[in-house]
Amino acid sequence: AEQRAEMLRRQLLEVIEKETVYRTKIAQIDEDIRPENVERTLNPYGTTRTAELRDTRRRVLETERRGFQNLLALTADHRSRLEDEVRQADALVQKLRQRLNPLLEREIEKLNPQP
Repeated sequence: AEQRAEMLRRQLLEVIEKETVYRTKIAQIDEDIRPENVERTLNPYGTTRTAELRDTRRRVLETERRGFQNLLALTADHRSRLEDEVRQADALVQKLRQRLNPLLEREIEKLNPQP
């Protein structure tokens, strides 16, 4: 039970790290999609289709953002389930300890009787 609780905690940490990566990526896309930043990325390319390229770049970034937002939502749901599982596993560990510790103490006393 303790090993399972520890494994769930590790999984929870990994999920939290993924959430952080997705949030960071969304924040970067939000910055990249600002009009002045879209314009800046297109400056090196001399073209007569600037408006079309701006719209394309904006659509690509919006699609990316939606993808990361979907991943973030799925990861948040997974985190929530893992948090519940960790709580349940911890409760089971505590319950087992409450039942087993008195038995173990009695067995230890039998092996090492007090004078």
